[in-house]
Amino acid sequence: MAIYHGGKMASVAGNGKRKLSIFGNGDHMYELMLRKLQVSWSAEDVPSDMISTDINSRGIVVAGNQKNTVFCYDNTGKKLWQHEFIDESQKPIFALKISDDGFVYGTRTLYAFKLNLQTGALVWDKNIGSSPYNQGKNLVMMDGYLYVGAISTLTKLDTNGNTVWTVKPDNYDAASMYGYDDKIYSTNSVGKMSWHDSNGNLVGSVKSLSYYGISLAVSRLGDMVVGSSQGVLAVYNPDGSMRWKYNMGQAATSTFAAAVRAVAVDYNGNVYAGSDAKKLYKFDKSGNLIWAVATSTLATQGIINSIAVLGEQGLVYTDNYGSTVMLKQF
Repeated sequence: MAIYHGGKMASVAGNGKRKLSIFGNGDHMYELMLRKLQVSWSAEDVPSDMISTDINSRGIVVAGNQKNTVFCYDNTGKKLWQHEFIDESQKPIFALKISDDGFVYGTRTLYAFKLNLQTGALVWDKNIGSSPYNQGKNLVMMDGYLYVGAISTLTKLDTNGNTVWTVKPDNYDAASMYGYDDKIYSTNSVGKMSWHDSNGNLVGSVKSLSYYGISLAVSRLGDMVVGSSQGVLAVYNPDGSMRWKYNMGQAATSTFAAAVRAVAVDYNGNVYAGSDAKKLYKFDKSGNLIWAVATSTLATQGIINSIAVLGEQGLVYTDNYGSTVMLKQF
C-alpha cells in the first residue's frame, strides 16, 4: 500500500486492515493514522541529532541532543523548557530518566546530572570520570538509586549525586543498559550481555551476538531485547537462550547493515525497534511483525535513535533530524 504524505511516498507493512486519515496543522505537526498508529505531535527544535528520550505517566517528554541540551515537552508537544550545559566541547546527552518525584536524571560525556522537571533548573552535575561505549544509553534508575555504566566501570549513585560504590567488571564496556527485577542489565562492545545485582555483583552473562549491542530493553517477564550494530534485533529468554531474531536489512543511506539503535518493550511484551533503514517496527512477543512504517510517513525522514513507551498506547521517539515525535496507538 503506497501512502502519500506531504508529497512524499512511503509504505507500511503488517497484518490486518489499515486506516488512513491525514490533515496538517502548521509546518511541523501532522496527524496520520496507519493501522491504529497516529502522530500526536512532533517538535523540531535544533538541527542536531536527538539521541535520548523518556516519558512519564502524565505524557511529559524529555529529549536530549548531541550538543549539551535537554528539552522538555508537555503532552501536547508544547515546549516547557530547555537546559543547555555550558561546556567548552560538545557533550551528547546519552540517557534520560524521569523520576516519580519530579526530577530528570541523565548522563553526558564524563558526567551524570539532575534537573528539576518543572523548571529545567540544574540540581547537580557530577563528574563520574568516564563515558559509555559508542554513546550508549548508560543509565538505570531503580529503587531510588542511579546506576551509570561506562567503558570500564559501573557506578551506583544516590539521588543527591553521592557515589555509593563503583565496580570494574571484566570486559565491561557498557554500550546500553536497562533495569529490571533489582538487576542492572548491560550490553558491551563484543556482543556480551551481563546483569549485576544492586550491590554490583555479577549475577549472569551471555554471549548474545558476535558484534556489539547498541540498544537494550527487558520485558516484565525477563525477556531480553538487544539491537545490534549489524542490523539484527534479537530476543532472548531469561536463561539466555535465543527466542527469536529479525534481520533489518540494509541501511537507508549506505550499503552497511541497518543498525538497530533503539528498542523498547510494552506491558504486553510487544517489541518496538528503530533502525538505520529509517523505519519503526512493532513485533509481538513471539516475533511476528505487526507493522513497519517509514519515518518519512510519520514526521521526518530521520533515523530513530531512542524510543520510550507510555503504557500500551503512547510511544515517543527521537531521530537524527533533531525531531521528537509522539505517537498514539489505538
